[in-house]
Amino acid sequence: MAKDLRAGEKVLKILNRLKIPVVTITGNVDQTKWREAIDEPYYEKSRENWKWLDQDFLGDMIKKYKNIRCVDYSHSKFNGYTFIGWPKSSFPGRVKSKNYKKIKKQMERLFNKFRKENKEKKLVFVAHNGPYNTRLDLIKSKEAHKKAKGKHYGAKLTRRLIDKYQPFLTICGHIHEGMGMQKLGKTLVINTGSAHEGKAAIITLPENKGKIKVKFIN
Repeated sequence: MAKDLRAGEKVLKILNRLKIPVVTITGNVDQTKWREAIDEPYYEKSRENWKWLDQDFLGDMIKKYKNIRCVDYSHSKFNGYTFIGWPKSSFPGRVKSKNYKKIKKQMERLFNKFRKENKEKKLVFVAHNGPYNTRLDLIKSKEAHKKAKGKHYGAKLTRRLIDKYQPFLTICGHIHEGMGMQKLGKTLVINTGSAHEGKAAIITLPENKGKIKVKFIN
């Protein structure tokens, strides 16, 4: 864990030196204080006697770097665009669970706050896990567990937020083999791939009206 934190901070230092705004959200194990959009008793049970798990290592680390902004359940504005973020989800989620409904309300408040920006095609949704049941969330890896292989593992909440609000652009990840892009209604969804596997996407947003330009690095 300590080794991973040092590696993570090294990346933050490099990004901070770019002298441009960096917008980020937290992923699978970037923070320990989090809940999925799902109700699972083992979350609480497994943490009863392991206080170490309830520490927030990354939050204070990011605050040290003035050019980096974490937008977990928050927003950041840059060059006329508003970026809003939903972090951490790793599973499709259970739409009837208390956690799902709670997180859905949080994100809907954020989307509703920026209705004007969304209407003007100036809203970018940044989600850790991509939308459920698309080309971007299909488990195709040969190493995948037999119970997951061939199934869709995107987040149902990501999909429902996109379907309801139709943001101009959604950027996601999590499903490493799902690198690519797909249109869902008026929303362009881009799975950037996994950076530690040498994958990325360079996305150029139009200054006025126009199309989004995308170049994948693989």
